[in-house]
Amino acid sequence: MSVSVLSGHVSAFLLACHARGLSLNTRGWYEWMLHGYVDYVEEGEWPWDDPSTVDRLFVHLAEKGQSKHTIHAYYRGLRRFFNWLEMRHLTSENPMEMVEAPRKSKPYPRSIGPAAVERLLRCIDPETYVGRRDRAIIIFLWDTGIRVTELCDLKVSDLEVHQGSGLIRIGKGEKFRTLCFGQKARQLLKAWSDARGETNCERVFVSRCRNPMTRSGVYYMLRRRKEEVGIAGPCNPHAFRHGFAIEFLENGGNINNLRILLGHESLRSTEIYLKATDGRAHRDHEKASPGDHLDI
Repeated sequence: MSVSVLSGHVSAFLLACHARGLSLNTRGWYEWMLHGYVDYVEEGEWPWDDPSTVDRLFVHLAEKGQSKHTIHAYYRGLRRFFNWLEMRHLTSENPMEMVEAPRKSKPYPRSIGPAAVERLLRCIDPETYVGRRDRAIIIFLWDTGIRVTELCDLKVSDLEVHQGSGLIRIGKGEKFRTLCFGQKARQLLKAWSDARGETNCERVFVSRCRNPMTRSGVYYMLRRRKEEVGIAGPCNPHAFRHGFAIEFLENGGNINNLRILLGHESLRSTEIYLKATDGRAHRDHEKASPGDHLDI
C-alpha cells in the first residue's frame, strides 16, 4: 500500500535527521508534521507523491483555520522531506517541484509590554523560594530575549552575574552566543541564587525538588502568574522574547546588536521588529523635523 511505503520513508527520514544531529525540537516538528501528512493521505486515499495531494492538504489546513505561517511551515517541511527522498533515490518524482509555495504572512510580533512585566514582578512575593525564582525567570526573559529551551539549559557556570553576562552553549543551531543583562536582573538573580542555595543540579533555574526547570514548567508558571495578576494578552516565553526586541529598539538599541543578542543568522529575521517601532520614528520626526526647523 502507498501509505505503508510513505510511513517507511518517514521513519527513514527521521532517523537521518537524528543521525545528522538536528535538535530534538526540530525532529519533533518533522515527526508531528509528517505523521499528520500520512494520516491525511490514508484518510483520503490520496496518492502520497502527487502534487495535487499536497495542494489539497494546504486547502484542508486553511479550512481548519491554520494560519498562513503554519501552512508555509508545512510546505517547507514537505519540501525538505521530498528533497531527501529524491537525494536517496527513493522516489522518481518530487511533487514539491510542481507545488508553488503558499503565501506567507508577515505576522506582527505578539509581545508582552513593560507595564505587564512590572505588574507581574510587583505581585510576586520576593521573600519565598518560588517567588524569588519566578521573579528571576521573568526579568531574565525580559532583559535577555533568551529562548525558553536556552533558559532551561542554562548552567550556573555559564553566568557571570556580577558582570551581567553569560554564555549560551547550546542555542538554536547549536551555536554559541553571549548574553547581556542589566543591574535589576543581576539583583533578582542574586536573590534567587541565595534562595536556591547549594544543590547537585548544575542548572540555574530549578524546581522545589531541585530538578531542572522544563519548558512546560516555565510555560505553566507564566500562565499561572498571568491569571493571578489578571493580565490580558500574551504571557509566554516567546512573547517575552518579542517584547525584549521591541523595547530594545524603542530604547535606542541598534538593530545589528539586537540581531546578535537574539542569535539570528541574518538581519532579515530581526527586521520584523522595526515595524513595531514605527511610533518611535514618528515621535523622533516630531522632534527633529527638518521642515519644522526652517525659519519661515
